[in-house]
Amino acid sequence: MARIVLISPYLKGGQNAAKLAQRTRYVATRPGVELLADERSTLPTTKKQQDFIARLLKSFPSCWELIEYEEYLDHPTQGSASAFIQQVREDYMEAQDQKENFIDYISHRPGVQKDGEHGLWDAHGKVQNLARAVREVAEHTGNVWTPVIALRREDAQRLGYDSAENWRALVNASVCDIAQAYKIQPDNLRWYAAFHRKPNQVHIHMILFSADPKEGYLTKEGIREMKSVFARRIYHADRMHIYQKKDIARQELQMQTRKAMVECIARLEQGSMDNPRLEQLTEELAERLLTVKGRKVYGYLPPRVKAIVDAIVEELAKDERVSAAYETWQTLYEQVCL
Repeated sequence: MARIVLISPYLKGGQNAAKLAQRTRYVATRPGVELLADERSTLPTTKKQQDFIARLLKSFPSCWELIEYEEYLDHPTQGSASAFIQQVREDYMEAQDQKENFIDYISHRPGVQKDGEHGLWDAHGKVQNLARAVREVAEHTGNVWTPVIALRREDAQRLGYDSAENWRALVNASVCDIAQAYKIQPDNLRWYAAFHRKPNQVHIHMILFSADPKEGYLTKEGIREMKSVFARRIYHADRMHIYQKKDIARQELQMQTRKAMVECIARLEQGSMDNPRLEQLTEELAERLLTVKGRKVYGYLPPRVKAIVDAIVEELAKDERVSAAYETWQTLYEQVCL
């Protein structure tokens, strides 16, 4: 039998203003709410948004690395601007405002993957005593870092990082590298984390500190080390696939270059060389090599002879076959860098 349930508790205005505001905010943002698209989200950014974003970038220079900022640059709409501003607020401002209870904040906030009443975990799995973890961090007298590691949603789903368990395995596999980046002895490293999903990205909030309050500091190089550690492990399969293709492309490049050089030598012997520059360089290299002692390998050649070899390579690269092979290799090299 079909039925409708309707209840209507109330709070009287005036003295309950704070509760009413909190209730309204809760209804709008509570976990599980369906977010409706704003009709203005596709319109160009406002001057006010642009000015505010400029101030955010000045106050928090590292926030330009956020996925939301990249999307804002690609599509500067009111919606992308709002998403970026909101993410900066969550990752920087709210983290500072709630630093005394940051663990409680990240383990309960909307979007967190919860196991029971909260979503906080450490090396051993779900944190069983949240109050104790909160107290441990709040009472710590040394530095406490709160890094955020984010992935685009499509990459997370494709690579298997759309769950807290896989992120926990990733962090566990990286603890020694993390400790090194933060100049903390591995045995002293303490950390907690929570996994969050958003429409366009997923991320984990972490809390890092040392059991020794006097230990640990983070440099720009340390941040680069952290990013490198996570990137190598997360994109391992992608990188291996590209490396294999890159090796094949390098072999093709070597083959085509060798073939072009053999043809060049044959034309020299036949007197039919149609590239005076290449002919001159090849003859000069042959004469120089007669006076070179030791191995006739590029790394052991004198600087002047290396310069001749470099010039010959530049000429050979003009061959269509060599040029095409090099372009393929270069494209794959850039993919590895990305």
